[in-house]
Amino acid sequence: MAHLEANTDRVKFDFVAAQRLIAEFLNAATALRGTADARRTLAGKALVDWKGTFARQFAADVETGDADARRLAGSFESAADKVRMLVRSAEQEEERRAHARRYQEQQDRRSRLERIGDSIENLFGLGEEVPPPPPPAPQPHVTVPAATPTAAQLHANRK
Repeated sequence: MAHLEANTDRVKFDFVAAQRLIAEFLNAATALRGTADARRTLAGKALVDWKGTFARQFAADVETGDADARRLAGSFESAADKVRMLVRSAEQEEERRAHARRYQEQQDRRSRLERIGDSIENLFGLGEEVPPPPPPAPQPHVTVPAATPTAAQLHANRK
């Protein structure tokens, strides 16, 4: 049987950039939600003296904009959660690889005589086997929902 070695290379993942991305997603979501009251206030002021078809159209457009802003803010928060999941997965893989490095270093330090003794013990089923590193963790699975029409697109189709 072939001797397989664990991947002991460092995980190629930019943890700092991932944390910045999470922060930017959350900041964008907060900013969108934070402007909702101001948008409604300004729209209400515009509608005080505005009557008729175009006023109703404007009010519908404001509602569409609010719905889109809420949906987009939710999407930003969902994206931040998915990046967090990738960070956790990369951290777990880094931990597993660090264990594999320590295991490999331990095996490399063993003397030739100890290795021969291990082979003889294993041949006769007498030796205890040093546990190898754990298998790789399953790859994270991030799903992106299928594109659905936005409230603005649905509103535009009504015209």
